[in-house]
Amino acid sequence: MQACPVGAIARDKDTNAVTLIDAKCTGCKLCVDACPIGMIQFDGVLKKASKCDLCLGKPRCVEYCPFDAIEYK
Repeated sequence: MQACPVGAIARDKDTNAVTLIDAKCTGCKLCVDACPIGMIQFDGVLKKASKCDLCLGKPRCVEYCPFDAIEYK
């Protein structure tokens, strides 16, 4: 979050998820390089950073994984 020069990365108070604020993102890609787990990608079409938003606290991937291989707590 500290890598973003415009404050476009924040932690959601309700879900504790790290979120990207699309309106603030300038597409500098510093967050892509700084992300310690490689979860932030650069969207070449939108020219902005993107990442999973955990479906706003209820990730659908957990619900639909046929093998129960994903957990969200």
